[in-house]
Amino acid sequence: QRGAGGGAMGAGAGKGKGVVTDPLLGREKGAWEAPRRDWSLVVFSFYMMGFGAGLALLPRELSGVMQALPLLDETPPFEGDYAFIGAFFLVYLGVFYLRAGLRCDKAFAWDSIMCRTLFLPVLMTSLVAMGRISRGFLLLVSIDLMGACWTWRNLSR
Repeated sequence: QRGAGGGAMGAGAGKGKGVVTDPLLGREKGAWEAPRRDWSLVVFSFYMMGFGAGLALLPRELSGVMQALPLLDETPPFEGDYAFIGAFFLVYLGVFYLRAGLRCDKAFAWDSIMCRTLFLPVLMTSLVAMGRISRGFLLLVSIDLMGACWTWRNLSR
C-alpha cells in the first residue's frame, strides 16, 4: 500500500497521512463499523453464479428441470460448447456483482438497474418474437426486474 505522499506504508509509516483501504471491501482497514453492503447485488450474484455452475457441471440435469416447468418445456437441451461459454459468462459476471455488492458500489448498481429494466426486457422479448428462445425465458426477465426493484430500493435509502 502507498501513503498520501506516494511512499510505501510500512509498520507505523505514514500514520495519519494516508488511508489504507481493503482492496476487496473498498473500506479503510481496521475500521470499526461494518461496511454497508448491497444485498440485492450479492443475492443476484449467487443466482448468476449458481445458474452458471449448474450449466457447466450439470447441464443435462438443469435442462431436465427447465423442461419440466410449464412455460419452459420448449427449451432445447443445454449442451456443447455454447452452454459452457454461457456458464463461464454467468459465473464471471456473477463475480463482478458479488464484488460490487460487497463494496456497495452505487455506480455499478445504477448501471445494473438500467440494464435489467431497459436492455434485458427488450432483448429477451425480441428473441422470443423471432422464435430464437422459448417464451418461458420471459420468466427470467421478471426475476431480473424484481432484483432491479430491490436494488433501486436499496439505493433510494
